[in-house]
Amino acid sequence: MQERNFEATVFDFLVFEKAFPHADIQMEAVIGAGAAGDRYRADLAILDSKRNEIICLIEAKKSREHRSLRLAVGQLMQYRRVLNKPYTPLYLFFPPLEGSGKKFDISQILPDGEIKEIYPDEFPSYDALVSIDRSNKKAARAAAVRTTFDSFKVTCIALSIAAAILFGLDVFNILQLSVKQLTLAAISGALLILPFAAKFKMLGIEFERHNQAANNASEP
Repeated sequence: MQERNFEATVFDFLVFEKAFPHADIQMEAVIGAGAAGDRYRADLAILDSKRNEIICLIEAKKSREHRSLRLAVGQLMQYRRVLNKPYTPLYLFFPPLEGSGKKFDISQILPDGEIKEIYPDEFPSYDALVSIDRSNKKAARAAAVRTTFDSFKVTCIALSIAAAILFGLDVFNILQLSVKQLTLAAISGALLILPFAAKFKMLGIEFERHNQAANNASEP
């Protein structure tokens, strides 16, 4: 079986047996470009067209030889890094071993790069993949907010300590600060805080868009 024909077989499995919307399955999907300008292409990408998001990546391979297997795993993990979505589910499809009685051999790629064999009926439904992606994106956004807030808090504490030290030195006439120096210090502090304000604003906008998309999706 030619590999392209095998990809079409996987496509048919997803559409006719797993009830995936055929319009949300993209074959030879362009993921992005590498440093040398080469395009990364996944054999199949599952899309959430309502959010224009890739929610799952699949490679359909004829060979399960160890070197080919590790290469395919590396490809999919690289695609996931290009997407900047570390939680995107990754799967490998192989022709079944003779006498196995299965239509496919399917391997799920775990976060550490190891693989887990699953049965075809264990492959998640389209709605499950959409739900997983939305939940993981929400968790990633919450983690980003926490990280930004923690960094902001540390920066504010450091600025407060620096200001207190300068104030103490000025009170005890150890260091005399001019108006110009105080102004420059204030500007420096504002510049340190400014990126956090922009980050909080960006995360807030993303959160609002996520809520709006969720509300639209829930409307009949």
